[in-house]
Amino acid sequence: AVYLLLHDVVVLPALFLAVAFVDRRYGRGAPGGLLGPHPGLAALFLAAGASLAGAPPWSGFFGKLALLDALFAAGRGDLVPVVLVASLLTLAAMIRLFVGLFWGGQDRPAAEPRPMDPATAWPLTSLVALSLALGLAAGPVLALASAAAGGLVDPSAYVAAVLGG
Repeated sequence: AVYLLLHDVVVLPALFLAVAFVDRRYGRGAPGGLLGPHPGLAALFLAAGASLAGAPPWSGFFGKLALLDALFAAGRGDLVPVVLVASLLTLAAMIRLFVGLFWGGQDRPAAEPRPMDPATAWPLTSLVALSLALGLAAGPVLALASAAAGGLVDPSAYVAAVLGG
């Protein structure tokens, strides 16, 4: 759960930044067809959406894999279909958003490409890169997350260290 929390803390702000950029530039009624003028934004949005849905090699894949493993280990295999259906629904939602924002509206004249402002580009790119790094280094990060979760489940060692008891 700690790894999934870390994953969500990285990926959800990336998606919010991408949508906020579109909202600032085009308003709430974004016209769609933004793939031409903003291919970098489209790629970053697609990567963050894939991570949220749990596609490999992004961090969401390993978080969901760890969650499934924990469900089986706890004897709660009956919840596995719920996780898998939620992942498929998330994937469908991300595809729908991507198509609506970036592929939709292709029949209108193409806008000229405009780069993202650095205040959006750097954090968005960094968050997506961090999601990929968390996925590529999933083994060590999962081990750290497991140790952190152990401290949350049984805080006696922490309490003893802080209170000297």
